[in-house]
Amino acid sequence: MQVSNIKRFVRKVALFSILMVASLLLLGFLLPYDDSFESEQIVKDELLRNNDDNPKVVLTGGSSVAFGYNSDSLSLWLGKPVYNDGLHGGFGMKFIIDNCFQYLNEGDVLVMSPEYGCFGGGGAWGGIALTNLVLMDPLRYGRLLNVRQWNSVLNSYPPSLFWKLATFASSLSNNEKHGPYSRKSFNSLGDNIANKGTMKLNMEEITILSGGVNQEFVDYFFAKLSELESKGVKIVCYPPAITHKVYAESKIQCEKIYDLFESKGHPFVRPLQNSIYPDSLFFDTHYHLNDKGALNNTKELYY
Repeated sequence: MQVSNIKRFVRKVALFSILMVASLLLLGFLLPYDDSFESEQIVKDELLRNNDDNPKVVLTGGSSVAFGYNSDSLSLWLGKPVYNDGLHGGFGMKFIIDNCFQYLNEGDVLVMSPEYGCFGGGGAWGGIALTNLVLMDPLRYGRLLNVRQWNSVLNSYPPSLFWKLATFASSLSNNEKHGPYSRKSFNSLGDNIANKGTMKLNMEEITILSGGVNQEFVDYFFAKLSELESKGVKIVCYPPAITHKVYAESKIQCEKIYDLFESKGHPFVRPLQNSIYPDSLFFDTHYHLNDKGALNNTKELYY
């Protein structure tokens, strides 16, 4: 009799645990997240999908690209459409290049400007940001992921759920304010235009290439660039904007990635030192330019 009671208790605990896990998974899908920073990727994808008839210039990378260019001015100077596909390094560089790949055609120009840290450790596979995006549209984005990326998505699910809960709660108490990290901070070409002036820069210690260079991803990344070239896409590799502090603390790591691009036959078109800007041109981090910095960076790319 006692054994039977224990079995019933174990079954109830197991059932309760299953229901709790299922409820949390369902909550992750159902919580509204339409105005999130990550949701802008859906808008950017639609922009590229709906404008694939004529040759275009596509800027891509992490958030340093989202904050780092004035696509309208560049389009005017080049005489062809320019779209900013950069959004979040937390998607992982493998997802970023795979997702962008499907919208590039012969005659297009891809300006690739990844943050240096994307080539270190697990930075290539993504984190919470990728989990957030996959939850928004599992069918569209899940098909692009490999086993390592899915492992990252699953491991990031608990903090992703907590983030969504916090964001949802915040939206209930304040629906009218939209800072630089929401979908409403982007213009129709994909540039973040909420980067006015200079906020207090986040001066945390900079870590680049944590865990060393991810050689598995490096091989994949440059093979993908070569595949794009075989499609007739011109590749322009452009170093990301960084502050003097980043360069001073991570000079060896930055130069290692810079040299890696050259050794793989895709050299950056600009000296690394020329993408080191003063703090006055940054918005809130060591790699997010403000509006003046973005215009300056755009001019440097054009010339």
